[in-house]
Amino acid sequence: MNISPAARITTCKVFPSVLLYFLISSAITCVVIFRVDESLGFLLSILLMTIASMLLNWESRSHFLMISICYFGLIKILFFLTLDPITGPDATRYYAQTFRFGDLDSFFTAVVNDIQRNGFFNATSYSQYGLVYMPFYSLLNAESPQAIAILNGAFIIMVIYLWGKLGSEFMPDNSKYAKMVVPLLFFSSSLSYWSSTFLKDSLSLMLGGCACYFMIRKKYVRCLLFAALAIALRPYAVAYIFCYWVFIKRKYKTALAATLLSLAWTLKTAGILGVINAFPMSARILISPNPLSMENWSNFFLPTIESFFTALILLFSVINFCLNRDTRSTYCLFGLTLLIYACVLTLVGHSNLMYRDMGYEFLSGGDDMFRKKLPFILIIYSAGAYTLSTFRIKIQSNFRLNK
Repeated sequence: MNISPAARITTCKVFPSVLLYFLISSAITCVVIFRVDESLGFLLSILLMTIASMLLNWESRSHFLMISICYFGLIKILFFLTLDPITGPDATRYYAQTFRFGDLDSFFTAVVNDIQRNGFFNATSYSQYGLVYMPFYSLLNAESPQAIAILNGAFIIMVIYLWGKLGSEFMPDNSKYAKMVVPLLFFSSSLSYWSSTFLKDSLSLMLGGCACYFMIRKKYVRCLLFAALAIALRPYAVAYIFCYWVFIKRKYKTALAATLLSLAWTLKTAGILGVINAFPMSARILISPNPLSMENWSNFFLPTIESFFTALILLFSVINFCLNRDTRSTYCLFGLTLLIYACVLTLVGHSNLMYRDMGYEFLSGGDDMFRKKLPFILIIYSAGAYTLSTFRIKIQSNFRLNK
């Protein structure tokens, strides 16, 4: 259901004050409960986070949106019960920091020394990401690694909210698109999965989304601040921030020029084999984990279902591209941004393999694409929402003509 202009004005006035009071009281309650019982504190935090998400001033409020928010909360609880957030060496080191330092002063001293020695952009991500989660862990007096899912979950909700705001304003058929894109992002198992692990990806995604949001709003100082923080965490963050910007603002010529430049740079760095590998890399970004691998169904059940769903949406998108001429410009823009990001990940994988003195071959990835695809999830689901909304428009218009 759409909110009328008058109701939206009232909502904008009421929701911020209600939400602010709710967040403050919820934060105090969660801190107190978390210090008594971490498991109960986590469950209460997810419940209150879900309610707070429902109170946000979404551009298009619907039953579908409310269901998707509840689903996000339930999946976070499911991963709390079943998923080990320490998924690899990076997560192990991040978590080790929570008890390695006796207090925050010792940690901040170590961070300052790291930045003075290496510079801000070359400081370790353990220092940079630690600046965010170490105070959070200290506030909760938490010991469990699962507590990070609360903080990362808040980052995901923030970036979904901002992306929904931008998409509803700039995407074609924005009213129907807005009804689809935000719920689809809340249903994303990749976002739920990686925000439940002790890794920096959720923070990096949020910083990149904020940088794009402020760039489009022409708040350039804030944009540079968030972009700098995102690049400090992930040096290639500038690539996906750029992809967000050209996709939302529909900069076709800029996207085409950037794609050609990306292919040229890939050719220069990784050779013709790198350019060839960039195209299957695009498929890996879209469909990862691979649903054809039975091992993925065992280890990553929900994300693999998401990959299967993405493949179906891709098929519908191709059909829509062929049948509906008006949609082709949007799909071409999606393809260009996908190839840009694929070139970036190809170069990242090539660099990793060369650093390890491993050979670079046809179809070499060089990294975990399931994790590396996360920043592009926003654009993947935007294309999916566009497909579903325009398909529905096409079906409805044909039905009226037949009547």
